[in-house]
Amino acid sequence: TGAGKTTLFNAFTGLNEYSDGKPFATLSTKVRRVSIKGRPFLISDTIGFIDSLPELLLDAFYTTLGELLYSDLIILVLDISEELEEIKRKLEASLETLSRLSIPFNHLVLAANKIDLIDHEELSGRMKLLSKYGLDIVPISAAKKYGLDELGEKLIEKLPSYVSIRLSVPRNEKEVLEKLKSNCYVRDTFSFNGRIVLYVEGKKEWIDSFIKRNSFVKLA
Repeated sequence: TGAGKTTLFNAFTGLNEYSDGKPFATLSTKVRRVSIKGRPFLISDTIGFIDSLPELLLDAFYTTLGELLYSDLIILVLDISEELEEIKRKLEASLETLSRLSIPFNHLVLAANKIDLIDHEELSGRMKLLSKYGLDIVPISAAKKYGLDELGEKLIEKLPSYVSIRLSVPRNEKEVLEKLKSNCYVRDTFSFNGRIVLYVEGKKEWIDSFIKRNSFVKLA
């Protein structure tokens, strides 16, 4: 907590969500659609990771974080202006939490935040420490908007294989249409000969499976 997650969320979305760096400043997940390097994303601001949480709150904590299981990528925001031992402690606590949720570490991008608060020598020492964990790391300042282009490039690089495709679906297949719209980004849509034609962008694996399961869906 207090690493700058909401500040980064605001930097990407242009919003001004409440952020004060204190524990529990973010109590629920917020989701917004954004464009990064021309690619549409749904970006979420979740609650922060907390170690030594009372047993009474653990179930609710993990239930809320369970939403991470549905993410293509996770930006793990870490305050690297803190002391080395504190950085190490917080990172390892976060990785332990993600392990409990069965989230693979190759879905992570580590945003090393608050680089504006340390000098070059301090940054080098902290990056050397973080490199030992084998994660993809991008140094940023969410407050000053430093490194956001590099972070966006890393996100695009790590995304699953996406394709753009035009599909034709019978107009009366409303449930199938809704499923397609909820799993893909719809760039354009129009009606033609009793069918709905959609120009969509989505995961190649999901779209291929969707077409196989629904024989009446055609390439347009």
